[in-house]
Amino acid sequence: MIYQPFVLGKPFTPFLQQLGCLPPLSAPILPKAYQRLVLDEDSPIIQFYPTTFSIDMNDKVNPWEGVNLIPFIDDYKLRNAIREFGCDAQLTDAEKARNSFRPASLYSFDSIFGKQTVRMLFQSTLFPPFGCPVFRQDYVIPAPQGKQETVIHCSALPGSFFIPLRQRTITEDHIGIVSTGRVSKHATVILNIPNKLVNVSVQLLSTLASNSCDKVVQYPLGHHRYAYVNSLYTRTHRAFLEEDHVEIEELTNEEMESLTAVFDRMPHNALVGKNNVIGLGGMNIGDVTVLAELYPIIGSQRDPTSGEVEFRYACDSIFYPYHLLSAGGNQTGMDQRLCALPSIPLTSLVGENSPCVFIGPGEFQGKKLIGYGGFIKSID
Repeated sequence: MIYQPFVLGKPFTPFLQQLGCLPPLSAPILPKAYQRLVLDEDSPIIQFYPTTFSIDMNDKVNPWEGVNLIPFIDDYKLRNAIREFGCDAQLTDAEKARNSFRPASLYSFDSIFGKQTVRMLFQSTLFPPFGCPVFRQDYVIPAPQGKQETVIHCSALPGSFFIPLRQRTITEDHIGIVSTGRVSKHATVILNIPNKLVNVSVQLLSTLASNSCDKVVQYPLGHHRYAYVNSLYTRTHRAFLEEDHVEIEELTNEEMESLTAVFDRMPHNALVGKNNVIGLGGMNIGDVTVLAELYPIIGSQRDPTSGEVEFRYACDSIFYPYHLLSAGGNQTGMDQRLCALPSIPLTSLVGENSPCVFIGPGEFQGKKLIGYGGFIKSID
C-alpha cells in the first residue's frame, strides 16, 4: 500500500488538544484563560460547545448508543481564537510548563525510593486529591531504525477478511456507503466483480447445479465460512440434486414474486451496505442472475474410527449470489476440518486385555450389561 505525499503539520499542544475534545461541563479541567473560549457567549468558537444537541438514535435504545449531532472541530479556528483572546499570554508559569512539549516520563510506584509525589491538578468528585510516592525518569522514544519509506507491507492474518485483488478492477466513487450506522460523505473504493452468467438457460442451470449442489462452498467473499449448497435459483426456476440426477422445477407466481425482491436488493446491498451488517458494501457485483440457497455449517464432528466428517448445519437457509461463491478450500488447499481422514483400525486405539466399560444395550444370562467393567479378551 503506497500513500501519496502529505504536508507535515504541527502537533496540538496539550491545552489545544483538550479544547478540541472536552464538552462545556468539563471546562474546569482547562486553565481559566482557556475556559472563556468554551463558556463565554462572545467566544468565536462557541458553536463547537453546544449545551443542548440532538442525538441520532439510528434504531438504538439507550442515549449513549446514539451519535451526538454536534459540529466537527476546526483546528484552524481554534488556533485563531487562542491568539485573538491572548490565552497563552495569561498562563501561569506552571500552566505554561503543562502546555509545553517535553520528553515522555515513566513513573514507577516506589514506597522506599520514591522522590516525588504525584497529585491531581484539579478537584474532582470522582478522584479526590491524593498523593502517591513514585520514581520518575525520562523516557526517550527510540528513533526509527533502517530506511524510512511510505510503503506499508501488509499481510493478512489467518482467518481474517481478505480478498485477492489480482485480475480485478477497482474504482472510486461517492456512493453513500453505510458506515457505522450513517451514510458516508466520502468517496468509497469499490471492488468490481462482474457477473459473467448472463441469460442463464435451464440447461446451464442444470449444469451449474450438478457441479455445485450437495457440495461445500466458502462464503461470503473473502471470509473463511463454509456452507452446504442445497439448490440454485433463477428468477423462474429452481434446480437441485435428487439422488444422482438434477431436478428442475418451475417456480410458482408467488415464489417468483418473493424471489424477485431478493434478486433486486442484493446488488444495492452489496454496493451501499446495510445497517448493522459488518463487512457489507463496496462491491459492484452487477445483476444477480443465479442465487444459491445455502445452509451454513456451524460445526463438525469426526468419527474416531472411520475418519469421516459429519457436519452440523444451521436450521435456516440463506440466499447468496452464485458468482461470489468459491470452493470450500483456500489457496493452500481444502480446509483440513472439512476433509475426511483415512479410517483408523480399532486395534490401533485399543488392545487385548485393555480395561473397558460396557455402555451399549444388551444382556448376558439375564443381566443388563450397561455400566459393567471388564477387560477386552479379543478383537475380531
